[in-house]
Amino acid sequence: MGPYYQYCAQLANGLQRCTSNSVELISVFSDTKRKILREDEAEFLDGEVSFTVFDPGQGSKPYRLMVLLLNLVRFWWRIVWTRHSVVHIHAPSGILLFDVGLLVLLRLAGASLVRTIHELTAAERFDKTSSFQQWVAGLQLRLVHHIIVHDQMSGNRLQEEFNIDVSRFTILPHGNNLIFRTFSPGDVTSLVQRRDDRPLILFHGIKRNKGIEVFLAAVRLLNERNCRFRVLITGQTNPGDEDLVKTIEELSCIELDSRYVPSREIWQVYSRADMVVMPYLKGTTSGAVHLAFAFAQPVIASDLNCFKELVVDGKTGLVVPSGNQEALADAIQYLLDNPTEAAACGQMGFELISGIKYDWNRIAAFTADAYRKCRVENVVYDEYGTN
Repeated sequence: MGPYYQYCAQLANGLQRCTSNSVELISVFSDTKRKILREDEAEFLDGEVSFTVFDPGQGSKPYRLMVLLLNLVRFWWRIVWTRHSVVHIHAPSGILLFDVGLLVLLRLAGASLVRTIHELTAAERFDKTSSFQQWVAGLQLRLVHHIIVHDQMSGNRLQEEFNIDVSRFTILPHGNNLIFRTFSPGDVTSLVQRRDDRPLILFHGIKRNKGIEVFLAAVRLLNERNCRFRVLITGQTNPGDEDLVKTIEELSCIELDSRYVPSREIWQVYSRADMVVMPYLKGTTSGAVHLAFAFAQPVIASDLNCFKELVVDGKTGLVVPSGNQEALADAIQYLLDNPTEAAACGQMGFELISGIKYDWNRIAAFTADAYRKCRVENVVYDEYGTN
């Protein structure tokens, strides 16, 4: 569910198109509160790409653990038997010993291991990582044969913090999110009904790391300036951030929709907006910007490294210092006062991510090249000693 699945599904589709090998998308764990794959999520995957979940999701804990272990053993033995598998890891489970143990077992099985760093650890989105978590993260990086990062700055960070050889890196940008446009029936602008003529500001995700408290403070400043606008806050509340809901509900200009927004309905949300605000305090990926640009929305983002390639100040949106509520309020007011310029920024963002650089077929082709590099770095000999 969510961005990791959407990313992996689009990459798997591209790999299936550009290689003659079989591609399988695997989720080790499932969400016990929902169906394994929603109907709209299933539509992301091409029919030739198989999807497997090792954890059955339903049933008692002993039963789920038994099935999980059985599936892991089958998977491991399949790799041992073929001796040609590339395992591409996108999202560690966060259970440190399990993640390390799985990498060790996959290496013993002879798999070539690739890791895309969307986030080094889940903790860095929400809190400061401990020295132990950093050490384990470094160990996981040393256990894989090849690493994919989304930008040069991320590569530099891993080199400096973990002394990773640059030859083990491939730099590939996050792919576009144009697939979400395919869920909209026809001309989205004629299908979306506005409640009134006030511009709508969109903020997605009730999470502190996304800078929602900075945003709410900026909204109060805009109200004091008597600006005309409305706010739509969508997306689920991060565990531990439930107290923010009460603060949101105190502001009458905000419409709150705190449910998980299905992929089929994303177009309805973004097509209502006039701008998307992302004052993130922490972040390592640019998928949220790609989603906004897929619907030609101008973006106001904080000056995090992960946004700098896409959010170009004054061209595709506006950039503000992270954590600065006054600067954020000023940027929002500027786009409110200059709707023509705001629309032009959104259109430029759409044209940017529609280019070949962010095309999934291109990204899949370069990913396949990374797999070949990985195979060279992990030469496996058969019983006769030949390659």
